[in-house]
Amino acid sequence: MQRQELTKEEQLSTLYRLAKDQAFVDFLGSKFANYKRFGTEGLNSGTTALGQLVESAASHGVENILFGMAHRGRLNALHCIFEKPAQLIFK
Repeated sequence: MQRQELTKEEQLSTLYRLAKDQAFVDFLGSKFANYKRFGTEGLNSGTTALGQLVESAASHGVENILFGMAHRGRLNALHCIFEKPAQLIFK
């Protein structure tokens, strides 16, 4: 399999997704400092890959995705990939 070079737009999209993920982890750390949290430490690239997978599926006409995962990183996925507002996540 050949390595495919990313376009400038894809690189910026990846950087934005990583920065958004880290900002959300930092927010949770400051807002819920005394609670046990399950962030995406070590899984940041997985969040980016999942986002790319969702975007690729949408561009190929996929209308619905059934997505299930363990607790670790679930809040990050809901907010950073599926763009659910934090108000809905923390109801």
